[in-house]
Amino acid sequence: MRHINPHEKDCHITFDTSNHKYFWKGAPVPTSVTQLVHRFTQLFEPQHTIDTMRSGTRWPRADYLDLHALQNLGEKDLSILPEDSAQLKLLLENPATHLEQICLHLNRLRHEHPKLDNFCQSLTLDDETIKSKWDAKAKKASEAGTRMHAQFEHLLNGGAIAQLTPEIQLLVGFLQHIKNAKAYRTEWKIYSEKHALAGTIDFVAEHPNGDKLIIDWKRTSQLKQKHQNYGKQMLPPIEHMPDCPVSHYRLSSTYTDTSS
Repeated sequence: MRHINPHEKDCHITFDTSNHKYFWKGAPVPTSVTQLVHRFTQLFEPQHTIDTMRSGTRWPRADYLDLHALQNLGEKDLSILPEDSAQLKLLLENPATHLEQICLHLNRLRHEHPKLDNFCQSLTLDDETIKSKWDAKAKKASEAGTRMHAQFEHLLNGGAIAQLTPEIQLLVGFLQHIKNAKAYRTEWKIYSEKHALAGTIDFVAEHPNGDKLIIDWKRTSQLKQKHQNYGKQMLPPIEHMPDCPVSHYRLSSTYTDTSS
């Protein structure tokens, strides 16, 4: 598609995948769009996040319960529970199928009986296991996102994919939604001399009148929850924006000005 719809800047911009670095006419570009967005986000501190979660009203959560600890609770452990805990004890007989309900009961226990907080905390994963869980999840998500982008680029440039994945089904539905527009460019590397800013546009479609549609593919789950910022705001001068994934996605609209 690059050869069908070339741009005069194409020959001047290159990208080094090994260190995620853009070059313009052989010189390194100081900032990418991704780096610009991250510049205004608060640094993610795993331990602080875990401490905040543990002290919050929505703790424990099902994803962080220690199933082994739940399954090995004995009569002595359960003897410290208040008299109205019969339903919780019943759920603990087969915890694997009742994690969400168990969380609700443990949340209530922490709220109504603060002295039982240590008991509730003992039924959750330890801090290092949670961090490892996050690292593994991030790696898996990154690999899946990279694979999805590659498949989309291959398909949009006339290739074929053997497996009809859920992501490709969504892509087909989206293309039908913009059926009057035609594919124009994929993985389009761009540079703004005005802002000394570089980036890559995932997909550009063109309407019959020549207007362009800039699209940034995102592979994410539970998008509605991505609006939650848990009290965190972006850094100045955009501190009015919540520091959450949806804000980060919106800030990527910098591509619109960069590509102009």
